[in-house]
Amino acid sequence: MGKYADLPDLEVLKKVSEYDSRALEELYERYTPLLYTIVKKIIGDVDESEKVLSDIFTIIWRKSEKFNFETANVFGWLVLLARNKAVDVVRRKRSSDFNAEEYTDKYEDYYILPQLARKIDSLDLETAMNI
Repeated sequence: MGKYADLPDLEVLKKVSEYDSRALEELYERYTPLLYTIVKKIIGDVDESEKVLSDIFTIIWRKSEKFNFETANVFGWLVLLARNKAVDVVRRKRSSDFNAEEYTDKYEDYYILPQLARKIDSLDLETAMNI
């Protein structure tokens, strides 16, 4: 059992935003099965899905401070982040003949990072799996 196994998702993500690598490991343990399933469903390729999952956790590590902690909806944020990243990968592959917008930090902040409304009820993985 990990150091943060008993903490709720919100507290774990707060620790990730403080660059606590053990907290990221805990989030990875909790969410990998769900996020991988979402990504693989969208992308369809196992190897590419694994790469995208790794990219997602890199984004979480680098940009978790951009999460609106007032919404307290870690589950929704992570699911939408995975969806957005996977869809972006598929779109970029399909539009390889066209000039796709350059993938920059600004692009990632605008198109990949979810912006959740404050009116959304908070949800964590444990609650979501028990619904």
